[in-house]
Amino acid sequence: MAKIYKVGILGSTGYTGATLTGLLAKHPNIEIVFLASQQYAGQKFSTIYSEYRGLVDIECSNIDDEAILNLNKDEIDLVFFATPNGIAHKHVPGLIAKSIHCIDLSADYRFKDLDLYTKWYGFKRQDQATNAQAIYGLVEYNREAIKKAAKSQTMIIGNPGCYTTSSILALAPILEAMADSIDTKSIIVDGKSAISGAGRKAATNLLFSEINESCSPYKLANQHRHGPELETFFSEISGKEIQLSFSPHLVPMSVGLLTTCYIQFTKETTEADLRKLYETRYAAEQFIKLLEPELYPQTKWAVGTNQAFIQINYDPRLKRATITCAIDNLMKGAAGQALQNMNLVFGLKENIGLN
Repeated sequence: MAKIYKVGILGSTGYTGATLTGLLAKHPNIEIVFLASQQYAGQKFSTIYSEYRGLVDIECSNIDDEAILNLNKDEIDLVFFATPNGIAHKHVPGLIAKSIHCIDLSADYRFKDLDLYTKWYGFKRQDQATNAQAIYGLVEYNREAIKKAAKSQTMIIGNPGCYTTSSILALAPILEAMADSIDTKSIIVDGKSAISGAGRKAATNLLFSEINESCSPYKLANQHRHGPELETFFSEISGKEIQLSFSPHLVPMSVGLLTTCYIQFTKETTEADLRKLYETRYAAEQFIKLLEPELYPQTKWAVGTNQAFIQINYDPRLKRATITCAIDNLMKGAAGQALQNMNLVFGLKENIGLN
């Protein structure tokens, strides 16, 4: 008989939390012990999301409910934080002390440098020792570190967000293998995200009549929080100081994300060489789909899946590569990736619950 692991979700009724709840409810090795919500405490999850009637009829607890936060290792194995930034770091140290694994889908555990986190997110931290244990949960690049650590310690995983996931999958093979051949200060990441990426909240600028039939950028000139997250990751894997321009856009669709990334070469290369690099790097990655020449990623292909669709192009006149990547922002960009991480933590096959 398959082992059953017990999990809970703080922030279960946002778009990411609800997507994660749906995945976990159908996972053969998982029992959901609790669902918690700031807005819908006391209501059944299936009354908030009617498509889950008969599948997830759990009543949502308050997100600060001491009864769920005081659960012990015998009652729960892992807690997901699908909460706004600034909440996870208050509760994770106590859970880790009880040997309960934590996967944080907010930004709280994505930065080793807490001064950088505080600069961009504004929250002062008292959990330096706990934060030092966290692993950045982009599975395709930290799989072995996660698997190794899970054998000997209680896990804290900082689950990357949608923009960063798509951008890293698009650019990392070059930065990992060819850092000496690129201009490290001319990288451009142009991202276009569905409205669900802004969260499930009431805001005038997110109303249908405001965003429909329109596309607009926001937080340009390195004002977006994901810029330093990308620079940190790319600097680590390249061994060089990477500076980039990140330009996010909001587009009028419910789900999906597309990044178009530009990287300038200082030495000669070819599109064939770049394609071979990506084919080699991602050969064993079941969720990465490299597209044949002249076929470009479409966000609708990724909807409801944990797939990332990537295309590689190179302009020899300008020595510039253009890499495009499409994902579902709520799946590979959030909940699907969190499930990948959970499967690794529990020693399960990585694709369980994701095919």
